[in-house]
Amino acid sequence: MKVQREPMLATLSDRPFTDPNWIFERKLDGVRALIVREGGGEPQLWSRNQKLMNGAYPEIVEALAEQGGPDFVADGEVVAFDDQGHTSFARLQHRMHLRDPKASMATGIEVFLYVFDLLAFGGMEATSLPLRQRKQLLADAFDFDDPLRLSEHRDTEGEKFLAEARDEGWEGLIAKRADAPYRAGRSSDWLKLKCVREQEVVVGGYTDPTGTRAGFGALLAGYYEGDVLRYAGKIGTGFDQRTLRELHERLRELSRPDSPFTGEVPERRPHWVEPELVVQAGFAEWTSDGRMRHARYLGLRTDKAPREVESEMPALDVKTTRLDKVYYPADGVTKGEVIEHYRTVAEAMLPHLRGRPLTMRRYPHGVGGENWFQKEAPSHWPDWMRTEDVPQHDGGGTTRHVFAEDPATLVYLANQAALEFHIWTSSWDTLDHPDLVVIDIDPPNGTAVDSLREVARAVRELYKAVGLTAYVQATGGRGYHVVAPLDRQSPHETVVSFAREAADFLASKAPAMLTTEFRKNKRGKRIFLDTARNGYAQTFVAPYSLRGRAGARVATPLDWDELGRTEPDGYDIPKLRRRLAQKEDPWQDMHEHAGSAEEAGAQLAEFS
Repeated sequence: MKVQREPMLATLSDRPFTDPNWIFERKLDGVRALIVREGGGEPQLWSRNQKLMNGAYPEIVEALAEQGGPDFVADGEVVAFDDQGHTSFARLQHRMHLRDPKASMATGIEVFLYVFDLLAFGGMEATSLPLRQRKQLLADAFDFDDPLRLSEHRDTEGEKFLAEARDEGWEGLIAKRADAPYRAGRSSDWLKLKCVREQEVVVGGYTDPTGTRAGFGALLAGYYEGDVLRYAGKIGTGFDQRTLRELHERLRELSRPDSPFTGEVPERRPHWVEPELVVQAGFAEWTSDGRMRHARYLGLRTDKAPREVESEMPALDVKTTRLDKVYYPADGVTKGEVIEHYRTVAEAMLPHLRGRPLTMRRYPHGVGGENWFQKEAPSHWPDWMRTEDVPQHDGGGTTRHVFAEDPATLVYLANQAALEFHIWTSSWDTLDHPDLVVIDIDPPNGTAVDSLREVARAVRELYKAVGLTAYVQATGGRGYHVVAPLDRQSPHETVVSFAREAADFLASKAPAMLTTEFRKNKRGKRIFLDTARNGYAQTFVAPYSLRGRAGARVATPLDWDELGRTEPDGYDIPKLRRRLAQKEDPWQDMHEHAGSAEEAGAQLAEFS
């Protein structure tokens, strides 16, 4: 039985709704638990960050063991209740850090496991089944007696249910698409509808106490945007004396000399710490610059890894206009369809864009009309969009680039007639050290597609020989991109040199077929291996970007076994939507396989 170890996560929304294709569950304020029994052994409770929790909740483990029956994998939440019958994370904290079953039981705090999904049962994989079917299997799979409880749901009236949740003092609801499979990671198929504002945050520093207060004054907290820790405000209330003392001791152990945050933190004489502690914060509202107003401490989250902490600001409702305007005259594709495309692909596309300076290609009169590449973000664009002053290559100034961090940015830019998005091979925190190397396989007219595929595979084999892992993308145009992730240890000059040498090596092996000649009139009928996209401030077309040419095609990351049946122009909008509904992004884990450009270059030199 395949054991799913990573849970499916919900995306925050601020819009309650009613839809017969969705169900609605109570959002519980507890600790997420993946429940696993393998080989008939003792059931195990695993936290979101892969920590075994059996010692903290022995009565739940015992109740699961008494179920008998086959092996299983299920998903649920461990909760405790306060005196008013509300789930209480603060109360649960007295148990969640314990590992000794006797100590856990000695607290006297009663806990319950609410189970809401079934991932596998009796050797049957259930993650691909629709949610409603998984719910029915779950109801039949267990005997639900305390401390095991089945999480109930409603099939409709989301607005009414949320109003009732507010009246009951619940944390909120989870809306789930009824026909959706279970997919690891954050998904727009599950939506959080909150009654109160809370946010997991990473502690990056603290201030000195004032008056009679001991320990520290306030925590300086943030959330991750890709690899960047973004400051989200300070947390100055909600601490008792014991918490102040214990947290201060831990913070002193994590001391560091410099700020872990990107950008300035408006505090005088702060103390910086390694960003290893995650806390839960309640607050009044989000400010326009992404900070929590009037934040208060709710508890320590040892069940969450810092790198998992992202902003839970509700998606902005971006105003769109003239949705019936035709952007692709030959295909009848409208502005509204373009915007909907970027809404649809945002979940898969944004991980490839976050943290990278963005260049847009704008077509205000549609494909076939005047168009241009745009790097600079105009001053009148909204301030909620992330922009950064990026140093120019010649050191003569900066360019105010947009950074696409959320679906709202994609929608806004599409509404501004940005059909194409192009990205750097490096990120904001290491602009001079790329984490990607790209070879663009650019054919002359009339080149057989099989020849392009042969070249792409040759690049892959060469990369493999020098210690790099290659990924392929149908560009949505005439060729393919072969991309390899890098460890960000080598400057652009080293990466450019390696890419050129790799292309020269391949061209030397097939001089009648390949060339690295930049001038078109010198290439003849040979395929051009373009390595110019690896320099500082150079770009390549982003995964899932539309292309500004007839057909409304999409740049599409591929698995290598798909190369032989996928044309360079990739997928059109409807086919790409179906693809993403059925298949995960082939590039989603590429940076886990990063290699060294310097070592690859040294290996390549031995072949020459």
